[in-house]
Amino acid sequence: MHWLQSFVVLLCLQTAAPAVPEEALREIRHRLDSSFVVTRDKVQFELQLTTEQKATLHAALPEFVAFFQHLKTLPQEEQERELKAFKPKAREHLASVLRDNLTAAQRERLLQIQRQRDQLFEAENWKALQVSAAQQQQFMALMQETQKKIKSLLDELQLHHNIYEIQPKVLQARAELESHLEALLTDDQRDQWKVLLGKPMALADIFDM
Repeated sequence: MHWLQSFVVLLCLQTAAPAVPEEALREIRHRLDSSFVVTRDKVQFELQLTTEQKATLHAALPEFVAFFQHLKTLPQEEQERELKAFKPKAREHLASVLRDNLTAAQRERLLQIQRQRDQLFEAENWKALQVSAAQQQQFMALMQETQKKIKSLLDELQLHHNIYEIQPKVLQARAELESHLEALLTDDQRDQWKVLLGKPMALADIFDM
């Protein structure tokens, strides 16, 4: 594409897409799919996204913001139903945007970062590692214990709004849980998991509260 044509495309994208507040991005990342971690600045830097790639991704986000604005107008039960129905559509829509605009190497690295964000808490990663039923039972017991601890921390955050004090504690709880889960893997599973994760990123760079 000629440089002038690229500039015009980029200008149109930036003009058409309104700025998305960070709070809205955080809600999207938490409630839709871990692939939306691509909206974090540190992840975009890691992927070496071009200005045009960032603009194309940004142009796709208002649709998701509008959905959550609509969701807030509904009763709780309807919210849960609509969110459940919307999640696979949102995942596929973002996947389509990424397929069309990211290189194969960028998409593979993003998948590694998603695994780092999801860690061994995600059932899809269990499938990739062929985690046994017995291992899954052990995983669930540990996860439930940590979820209680994190819920207590998040309740404190809601009460006191002390995010800079609470966030490190939440990240530490997640890190400790991941360590316990990895200890339950076989040597072969552990080796495979390291390959699937790729080069580690700091958890604080890919996980937000």
